[in-house]
Amino acid sequence: MAFVISLSEFNELCYEDGTTNKYDEGIFTFMEWYEYELMANRPIYLIFSKHQVLEEKVRNGLKFSQHVPEFTGDDNDVESIVEFIVKKYLAIDCENKRIVKWFTISASNHDQTRSTIDEILNCSKEKPIQSEIQLVTKKEIKLKLERENTLIDDIVYNVLQFMSLDELVETFMLVSKQWAEVASRVPVIMLRPNLDVFVNNSTFGNVRALNLQSMFLQRRHIDMLAHHSKFTKLEYLNISNNYSLSMHDWEYLFANNKFEHLTVIAMDYCNLTSFSFLKKLPNLKIASLKGNIVDSSVESHQHCIPFKIDCNFEDFLLEF
Repeated sequence: MAFVISLSEFNELCYEDGTTNKYDEGIFTFMEWYEYELMANRPIYLIFSKHQVLEEKVRNGLKFSQHVPEFTGDDNDVESIVEFIVKKYLAIDCENKRIVKWFTISASNHDQTRSTIDEILNCSKEKPIQSEIQLVTKKEIKLKLERENTLIDDIVYNVLQFMSLDELVETFMLVSKQWAEVASRVPVIMLRPNLDVFVNNSTFGNVRALNLQSMFLQRRHIDMLAHHSKFTKLEYLNISNNYSLSMHDWEYLFANNKFEHLTVIAMDYCNLTSFSFLKKLPNLKIASLKGNIVDSSVESHQHCIPFKIDCNFEDFLLEF
């Protein structure tokens, strides 16, 4: 089992609650998995990523000790900070010695990332899980291979989540068929894509954020958004300045309650005459609806819209 740990999140908060430091959350999550009964005998590999981002933050004057008070080293010494973080994780394994090896990488260094994953995969083949009973039947051998392949998929998936869409397409999907399949499941952010090309040709099926601002959307694009499975997990959607579409088109888009994960939406200047259709989005928290002429004032709709209106969508997209 491989855990990918960010070295640079010490000054960031979890978006789920806005209060928990991501550095603390990472350690807590690792401890939970470490103590999980089904993982008790699994060898562990630690990949400490975003080394270059940590360097940039230190260079820009951010003080690690201000966010992690127990650190008493030099805030200007990147390697001292890395050593401190690594020791925090190794201390959790001081008795059982399940951590086989740990690595520090910069995700933007593709060769380094690839060689790290290859080394983990080779080590995992050479180091079997001691508690497993020797398998004797073809069926049991097949099940064992499937489990090992799933573990490899998990390693690749966790690493690829740190990559940009361009890196996934231009580099990592070309490594092997297995990598291409795993990469297609990675959550992606799409900024003004050609929907016709994306829907008909792209293998990516897990779009979490989509910016279609000023894209001159047509009714066929509404059909794609409304019915294609690639968009069922959308959390952020910006369709502002698509004024060629009518209120009927927007009502059609949200009619089937498909977007149950959507939390932020921007629909500025979209010819909206009513906001009532937004009630079909059960988890919506932020809506930017500027420049629409509704039948009555925004305030009169507050009884049916339990979320904030007219916030800056781009701030939330950048945070995401």
